[in-house]
Amino acid sequence: MLKKILIVDDEKQINNILSRYLRKNYQVSISENGLQALSLLKKETFNLIIMDVIMPEKEGIETLIEIKNTYPNIKIIMMSGGGKIGPQSYLKIAKAVGADEVIEKPFELSDLHNIIKKLLDNAVE
Repeated sequence: MLKKILIVDDEKQINNILSRYLRKNYQVSISENGLQALSLLKKETFNLIIMDVIMPEKEGIETLIEIKNTYPNIKIIMMSGGGKIGPQSYLKIAKAVGADEVIEKPFELSDLHNIIKKLLDNAVE
């Protein structure tokens, strides 16, 4: 059975690119912010979440903490292009509060693929 990935990003272009790329090997759902993601998690189970840090409604770090507290087995990759303080600072915080991996935007799809493979192949069902 295909593993399920949730992409959480407010940029439609990112969602489209990632979902098109990942649908070859995974079942993919999309959410545009943390609130939508949390709502979706109440209805569906996911193996992995790829989430942006800076989003409207409910931003990524806050959402990450909430997901990890409620669903500790879901693997989470946080991504950021920066904003005002630069991506390294946000991603360092994300890693400190529970992200399994982080990736800086823009990134190569092959790099993301390698991280996903590492997280999901090592995951216990």
